[in-house]
Amino acid sequence: MTKIKIIEEGADLKRQLQKETRGRQKERLQALYLLKTGQVQNATELPYLLGRSDSTIKNGLKIYRHRGLNGLLELQHGGGKSLSLSNPVLTPLQERRRNPQGFSDYQAIQTWLTTTYGIDIPYKTLWGIVHNRLQAHPQVVRPQSQARNESMVAEFEKKSQAIKYFSYSPSL
Repeated sequence: MTKIKIIEEGADLKRQLQKETRGRQKERLQALYLLKTGQVQNATELPYLLGRSDSTIKNGLKIYRHRGLNGLLELQHGGGKSLSLSNPVLTPLQERRRNPQGFSDYQAIQTWLTTTYGIDIPYKTLWGIVHNRLQAHPQVVRPQSQARNESMVAEFEKKSQAIKYFSYSPSL
């Protein structure tokens, strides 16, 4: 690794190192501090002291060389994978879901997305978006027997409540 010139003073780096609470930034400041104070002769010793690979140290010093201390301490975040459904599609979906005549099940949502927006989305992906992001749980109404007598159901519920009441015995 090539020699690098640290512009900041050792005392300033130490003060900033003591204030820093984020781990990755603290390590980066520590590397600069060790180089500036002469505790390390060159950058090749840093990976052993900091427990990082050569390439990690090399990349950090390269960032410092090009963008300075602020660039080194700036957190870089990867973008991650974008959502399968964008906000212009999610908003009408959410409004339609709130509507009483909304969707009966996930397949109805799939069909609506295909016909309205031309989006063909896998069932599992759609389930994750609707269930986790929109916090909706469309469910199909299960079939009931045609022979079901509502008066008998009410009588059964009344008797079961009475049985619960009389069967309860507090522990002594």
